[in-house]
Amino acid sequence: NAADDGRGITKNIAEGFFDSGVDVITSGNHIWDKEETTSYIDKENRLLRPANLADGSPGRGVEVYLSKNKKYKKLFISNMYGVMRAIGGGAGIGALPEYMKTSKNNLVPILPNLKTPKAMIYFTYPPELKGSKKIEALRDFLVREVNKEKKN
Repeated sequence: NAADDGRGITKNIAEGFFDSGVDVITSGNHIWDKEETTSYIDKENRLLRPANLADGSPGRGVEVYLSKNKKYKKLFISNMYGVMRAIGGGAGIGALPEYMKTSKNNLVPILPNLKTPKAMIYFTYPPELKGSKKIEALRDFLVREVNKEKKN
């Protein structure tokens, strides 16, 4: 949300980031708040939209990039769902929270006893959704899952 009004991104702003050395820009649901982005995102493969959008949506949610030294490839993904889809599609090895591992996504644990580093997690939402039953349900679900992970 780099636009002047804090919603979306424009071609000029994206190109300013790229000119300053940014390799890839990931985005969220406000990517479409600027009308010009719809045509720009199809031409600019360094600007990624959310990966969980329907097939045929403008732009790309997942992209593979060759590193500058050309020795290996890096994959930049804008959300955990995109990571899950990329791993399930054969893009390589990745780390996912336990609650995303289902029999439907054909993922196989390769280091089941590996202890992952601790990370801070922030649950954020717009102030107008405070008190929303859906937000409370999602928060409660995430807290339960994190607590399950802590016990293991």
